[in-house]
Amino acid sequence: MYSAPLFTLAVCVGLLGASPASAQERGAVARERFLRAYYLEREEGQRSQALELYRAAAQDPDLPAELRERAEERGSALYEDLAADDLAALVPLETLAYVELEDPAARIEMLLDQLGLLRGSVGAEDLAISPLLLDALLGVRGVALAVTGFDPRVESEPRGVAILHPGDMDLIRGLVETALPLGGEPEAAIGGFDTYGIDGQLHVTLTRRLVIVSRQREEIEGVVTRLENGGSDSLARNPRMARTLAMRGEDLLFFCLNPQPVMPVIEAAMEEELRRDPELAILSSLLDIESTQAIGGRIGIDEEGLSFDLGLELAEGHQNVVFNLLRMPELGEESLALVPEGVAFFVAGGVNASGSMPGGIRGTDGEAVVTLMDFGREVFANVRDVAVWSLPSTSVVGGRPLPDLALSFTSADPERSKALWSLALGIAQASRMGAREGHPLEAPHMGAEGGGIRAFDLGEFSLYLATSGDRVVLTPSRRALEAAIAAGRGSHVGRDEAYRSMIGGLGEGTTLAVGVSPRRCAALAAPFLAPGDGAELETYADILGDSVLWAALTHTDSSAHLRLRLAHLPRVGPLVGAWVRQRRGLGMPPAPHSRAAIVSQPLLVR
Repeated sequence: MYSAPLFTLAVCVGLLGASPASAQERGAVARERFLRAYYLEREEGQRSQALELYRAAAQDPDLPAELRERAEERGSALYEDLAADDLAALVPLETLAYVELEDPAARIEMLLDQLGLLRGSVGAEDLAISPLLLDALLGVRGVALAVTGFDPRVESEPRGVAILHPGDMDLIRGLVETALPLGGEPEAAIGGFDTYGIDGQLHVTLTRRLVIVSRQREEIEGVVTRLENGGSDSLARNPRMARTLAMRGEDLLFFCLNPQPVMPVIEAAMEEELRRDPELAILSSLLDIESTQAIGGRIGIDEEGLSFDLGLELAEGHQNVVFNLLRMPELGEESLALVPEGVAFFVAGGVNASGSMPGGIRGTDGEAVVTLMDFGREVFANVRDVAVWSLPSTSVVGGRPLPDLALSFTSADPERSKALWSLALGIAQASRMGAREGHPLEAPHMGAEGGGIRAFDLGEFSLYLATSGDRVVLTPSRRALEAAIAAGRGSHVGRDEAYRSMIGGLGEGTTLAVGVSPRRCAALAAPFLAPGDGAELETYADILGDSVLWAALTHTDSSAHLRLRLAHLPRVGPLVGAWVRQRRGLGMPPAPHSRAAIVSQPLLVR
């Protein structure tokens, strides 16, 4: 048995022998943590995880002092970088006007890639643009400009601040850091950051990641404070601007206006004018300008193409009569089901909300009798969903091309609609051709539940009136009539690949939708053009490919939102390459795989 003194001595010797090895292990773990943080930040882009590791490394006594200092520095810069992800969180709560440019190099690169103008993209020519050039010219992370008020000391001079986030562009930051000491005067630091004055007009502060510029030092002080506290009193936290700021997505450019802080000034300025001009007073009461909460817009670039949004937000319970007069019922599935698959363009929307229809007069046989009031009732009560559309083709009537165009709508009282339109078209037919009634056609019914098709001879063409269930179709084309029948059986625009992304993007409150396929519209227009012009149009139609332009209007109790999108952008790389070569006189033929470029070559030398 070991004695107690010998056992104690053995333990102490063992601990002393193990201490150096444990310290080395702890030091290795600390260095690995620092290197892991650097890798996550620079290579993986996992900045939040990297920040946690940097902070742990900065407090780790087993890490050499030099590395702890570097960890502290990189962690502070990374925290600021994360805080600056939303530049709206750095400007005042009641900012009047705000403009933001976000990651322009990545957005423009995405756009050029879709157009076939980026080196390495599908269809790109040798003259395509290098991504390195975009990074060099536009590689900033973001730019924001905020107008925060007006300086009472200088009439009409706005107060504001500009924020530049250079991102990883050390060149830009290096130029700023070099130029400021040369062209500016050092001033008292703001938040511990170097600050310079330029010509007594501007103040510029360099934080770890940002360049902040303003005429007023207090504006820069506010940005630095929000950078440190997370922007609790910033525009991004303004509840009145929440829905407008939510418009932001894959933005190249975003802007918004916040008129409420200056509304008393606007009202005071208008008061005298309203007393002198009664018409302006009436207009002001109709618009209820005081209820305007926010106006916002964006230009976006994403993987599907280009987009432009414009939104208006009013206060709940507003009295804007014009806003309400322009509101229409929500677009339903019934509206889109009126449009057949494969159309060149369509416009669809709601006219009257679904509900019970006030009955009109009927004869002893039960048939609807058209009265004078039915003409107003048809528009203001009977018609529910309406769509105007055309196939990418034309029919030939009397040796002339005729677009395969149609008007489709659903009716609360289809029998009355049929009687009303039959009367109107019968009168039109009689005025042109004499007293000849519309005659039934030998044509199939539109649905299993029955219906009918009638033709009215209007001289140069016939106009067909077809009914089935609650659906009514007016068209001068038999081909369009057949397409309308197919749409009623399920072959509608919702199944069209060209418009699928559009249909999926229509949200709640949408009252109007417009879809246009440029390529199909070119096919529709070709028969109306001279042979030479038609060939040129066909060239550009090939380039347009599956591009689709669409628009949607969303209208709710207190907001209106217009969305425009150009999806599936045409790959114009081959065409641009051929044009550039010809302009330079190289005489090089376009790429053999590009039919569009080959066809377009003689057209570009005119």
